[in-house]
Parts: sequence; C-alpha cells; structure tokens
Amino acid sequence: MNAALIKDVRVWPSPEKTRVVFDLDKTVEYKLFSLSKPDRVVIDFIGSQSVRPIRIQRDKNLLFSHLRSGKRGQSDFRVVIDARQKLRTDEFLLKPGQSYGHRLVLDLYP
Repeated sequence: MNAALIKDVRVWPSPEKTRVVFDLDKTVEYKLFSLSKPDRVVIDFIGSQSVRPIRIQRDKNLLFSHLRSGKRGQSDFRVVIDARQKLRTDEFLLKPGQSYGHRLVLDLYP
C-alpha cells in the first residue's frame, strides 16, 4: 500500500462524545490502542505522513487536553491523544463523499 497523507484534522465536541476526523488523501492502514497512567489514545498510521505536525490544545469541553503527533520510525506517523479520563473508542474509515475525501473517524466516549 502506498503511503497515505494526513491532510487535516477536525474535532467536534458534543455532550456524549468527542469526534476526531482525520482527512486523508487515500485509505490508510492504522493501529489504535489505549494506554493508562496517564490515560492516552494512540493511533499509528502505517506507512503514512502528515502535511504538518498535528497539535490541538482545546478547552475543557473536550474529553482530551492535547492531541499531538510525530514521526514514528522510518515510515509511520503517530498521533497521541492525552485524555482527561479513561476513554472508550469507536473508529471507522469512510470513503470519499460529496465534500470530503477518505477519512478516519474516531469517536471518544467517557
């Protein structure tokens, strides 16, 4: 699989969850896992890169305090979400639609 490019990240808080959407130039292979002490959600984008470093520091309405990123190894890209509490996750890939290209959608629940 050719390397995917992460073009943008969008975040939407709501009362029941926070949604994080990664806009991609093509479908992507990824690994998602959680860590504790401190609580984090980690996404490794396999063989991928980002247009720019991803950094989000938001207000208290989000379930996380920071979203940060960096290169992992020779060809992977890692995103770390520093959670305010232990989170349950649900993720899925979307094919291009009318307004957007490929996407990885991550829903974070308390």
